[in-house]
Amino acid sequence: MSIVIRSNSLTQVFVHVGIVVLTFATILLLVFYNYLPFVTNHGETITVPSLVGVSVENIESKLKEAGFEMVVQDTIYSKDYQPYTIIDQKPVAGTKVKQGRKIYLIISPKNPPKVRMPKLEGLSYQMAIAKIKTMQLEVGAIRFKPDIAKDAILGQEINGRPVKENELVQVGTSVDLVVGSGVGDEEMDMPDLEGLSLEDAKSILETNGLQLGHITEDVNADQPAGIVTKQSPTARLEADDIPYYDSEGQPLTKRERDEMRRKKQASNPDGNNQPKKRYGKDEFDPRPRNKIRAGEIVDLTVSANRNAKPKEEEKK
Repeated sequence: MSIVIRSNSLTQVFVHVGIVVLTFATILLLVFYNYLPFVTNHGETITVPSLVGVSVENIESKLKEAGFEMVVQDTIYSKDYQPYTIIDQKPVAGTKVKQGRKIYLIISPKNPPKVRMPKLEGLSYQMAIAKIKTMQLEVGAIRFKPDIAKDAILGQEINGRPVKENELVQVGTSVDLVVGSGVGDEEMDMPDLEGLSLEDAKSILETNGLQLGHITEDVNADQPAGIVTKQSPTARLEADDIPYYDSEGQPLTKRERDEMRRKKQASNPDGNNQPKKRYGKDEFDPRPRNKIRAGEIVDLTVSANRNAKPKEEEKK
């Protein structure tokens, strides 16, 4: 069957075209306002629930029952959320959407990622704090220790254990810092370390808040290997090292002391060439005690002569 439209004039042509256009317009209106709403559930929306802070475990089935489809878009570590917890969602809570809409989630990972521990020793306190935060680590306990390097980082620890540079640690780990507090205000007697083992000397230095500096090995020492033979500063002051004072009670400068020493040597050349007396371990030492402050550095000379025997064995 075919429909043939006959027209005897231009006016009839326009009339027929208008009828066709009107017919198609009517059909389109019926589709949009009747068929499409039926197919797409027009007017039937549901509200997106708030999921931030909720554990993602076992929530997929509940979202599906509510008419949503769950999609985990990414995992990002956050110290504020437990593992497998939702930390962000799209669409946001309260949005009106149609059933079957996908909800994209960002969750916290099961285990925090790991980063390489930066080297903090030697940095200033402020620089170390900034570096810790940059690496997503936490600043833990701050312990001050007397040291000539005031406000400098002397050590980095995790749970009381020294942690080395480049060691892998979890993001969010607390890093404890040992910070130099500068040289102490009060002077104390310089401990006598000569004749002690290196380990005993280290222990005494640490107990007194002193820093171990350079260790020099002496292969020609007359003491057994591992025994401290010299220290700087010395524990006792020789006569030439005792501070002198002027008539007003002010200490002499180094130049003035050196000048006094030269005059003394010129007046008594033979006396200055005599070897300095060495005092035994249990012998009374009349020389005045040298002074030092907590945090200062002590250099040691240690015997490296493996053939030397203890003095007690030599006497036998």
